[in-house]
Amino acid sequence: MGCVASHKVNMPPEDVVGPVQASSTASRRRSSAAGNTTTARSERSFKSGGRRGSADSSKTHDQVSSLSSRSQRSQTSNRSKGSVRESSTGSSRALNFSAMLEPDPGTSHTLADGAFRDKGVHWIIDQVARKTTAALDVHAAYVGDDTQGDLKLFDGGDVVDAVRCRVAPVPFDVFTQSMWETLTVSVSTTAWHMQALEMVDDVTRYTQVTFPNVIEPGTPLVLNVLLKKTVSPDRVVVALRNIAEDNLFPLPKQTITFSVSGWVVMDREVLNSRRSFVRERETRHATRVRSLFRCRAVKDKVVADADDDDGPKDDAPWDAARAAMSEWIMDAAIHMFHVIEADNIARIERAVAAHELQHAKEANNR
Repeated sequence: MGCVASHKVNMPPEDVVGPVQASSTASRRRSSAAGNTTTARSERSFKSGGRRGSADSSKTHDQVSSLSSRSQRSQTSNRSKGSVRESSTGSSRALNFSAMLEPDPGTSHTLADGAFRDKGVHWIIDQVARKTTAALDVHAAYVGDDTQGDLKLFDGGDVVDAVRCRVAPVPFDVFTQSMWETLTVSVSTTAWHMQALEMVDDVTRYTQVTFPNVIEPGTPLVLNVLLKKTVSPDRVVVALRNIAEDNLFPLPKQTITFSVSGWVVMDREVLNSRRSFVRERETRHATRVRSLFRCRAVKDKVVADADDDDGPKDDAPWDAARAAMSEWIMDAAIHMFHVIEADNIARIERAVAAHELQHAKEANNR
């Protein structure tokens, strides 16, 4: 779009670009007091089930309510302090994970003002959407067909991929609409603030998201995020990327420069289970959800110290800083997943309740 990339990103060396899997079944939440930790599963898989008609709606409502309570409990969980990390395999490197999902050369995280703004918006988000197939390839290499629903973190130093795959026992249309609203409709809670900045077109939105206490206690992480929805009969894809600089909607000065590109791919699922005697087969509608978020972060002070040092380089302090940054990215990713998940579940519950009410009215009018 005629702009030079302005976001500060410290790329890791080639030998650490490949993913290293961090603890896949536990998550950490930052404590504002003494930093104490406990261990628990970060997410749990959706359970499928249900019956036709109003019974199906009731069953779905029960499942969503159960999932909501599990999600609330999981928000108090932490990633294990002793996370096991393994070296990335040759097959992982062969896929060249870093290059596959990186922005195209010349792409900026800066939005220009004036006549070029609209063109810049589409230039940035369209090239993210075009990488959906590559994102699914990377996703498959990480987790295959695993649909247990755990959030899995793959650590490459100052690059972390957050990956999740699950089958939600929620009808496709309900789930996709709820997810889009969660990511684009203004909301303000103690957990986060979402402000809709621009409705670019029917499928493109620009938002500002604030997560309190994420950079450190008392200091929020604020992101301007572009999102695009691609719709087909049995699939909805939401692609997103944050914007680092925008004079029209400026960001506050932050001590950490954070960047994220993300893909949420939602597919229609029809689950059949065999029954005997009374009902031979029961059809249940669900949504398969695959999510991948590539996250990077640089602490400004670390970059400044490195730039000011003209003498011999000692890798140990930088390696320690990079490890600390990796820990911060994983904590931030876990926190944001929990917040977005809780909001999405609440929207689904409201949608299911409205559907049940409408169904009851129609039944009474017969």
